[in-house]
Amino acid sequence: MKVYINGCSFSYGNNADNKYAWPDALPYDVTNESWIAGSNKRIFRRTKKYLENNDVDLVILQLTDPYRDEFYNSINDLWLGQQGDYLHFDDESYKRKDIDQKLIRVQWERFREYNLLTRTEEQVKNETFYMLNTMIQYFENTNINYLITAMSNKCIPTELIQPNNNILKPMSHIVDLENTHVDGHPNNDGHNQFSRYIISEIKKRYE
Repeated sequence: MKVYINGCSFSYGNNADNKYAWPDALPYDVTNESWIAGSNKRIFRRTKKYLENNDVDLVILQLTDPYRDEFYNSINDLWLGQQGDYLHFDDESYKRKDIDQKLIRVQWERFREYNLLTRTEEQVKNETFYMLNTMIQYFENTNINYLITAMSNKCIPTELIQPNNNILKPMSHIVDLENTHVDGHPNNDGHNQFSRYIISEIKKRYE
């Protein structure tokens, strides 16, 4: 089974030097495009881009903090992510040597200030519902099997989690983070615990 996964550090690993997360424990042919501090906008953008060029049997998305954001820098042809007051380069650009990082940071600061001033809680909530429903409609229109989970219940409305749909419990509901975490992320035991949950949900629906 070819499985495509996208999410944030909860599905990538808690830092660039510790790239182990629950997708690595799945017994399938896995492509994992998750990234540290990735936003839901990045998750949906990269997922659609991948699916337009590749066939998969199943997509698993792990939604993240809805207040994270990203914007496109057309001068340098790259995407920049925002996690609170922090700038994050996308995985496709963070190693690039041909960019003026000082200039990019100035441009990003303008975006951050505007974003924090204008983006309301209601807007963020509406964005999340719109993106989620749009992605689900895309999966259904293209006959792509999918499962959607989240980092925690702040990332996905709990009322959407129903036994008869493809929206799963968030990681915080499955993993015992008090005993299996590091830096607020699941440790290897926690990731293995969550992978077993995902495998069981795949078998219920698609095997």
